[in-house]
Amino acid sequence: MKTHLEFLYDMVAVYNMSDAVVLPSLWEGFPNVLLEAMSVGIPVIASDIVDNRKIVFDGVNGYLFQSNDQVGLSTILEKITGEGSERLSGMGEEGRSIARGRYAMENMVKAYENLYIECVR
Repeated sequence: MKTHLEFLYDMVAVYNMSDAVVLPSLWEGFPNVLLEAMSVGIPVIASDIVDNRKIVFDGVNGYLFQSNDQVGLSTILEKITGEGSERLSGMGEEGRSIARGRYAMENMVKAYENLYIECVR
């Protein structure tokens, strides 16, 4: 069995022990933790703030709830406990597809490169 420090260096193992990842941020930069979870096929639950909603498509690869809405979050948590593992697995696969497609390293580098080129013109 791994110690808690070993898990810090093996986040794939941590994500794989999870049914979902919850990010209840009030504000957030680009939420890498959501992409990390999605890339290993874990559904995500996140507050409906600007960058989260660019990554999480409600009911497709996870769920969104209004920021600072504890009742909304608890409703979603109750909902996923009642959903079958097949449904959550499907959401995880959708997330993996999004993370590994749109947010693949090559695509991200190209997007930054294009942004840089536009800025220096």
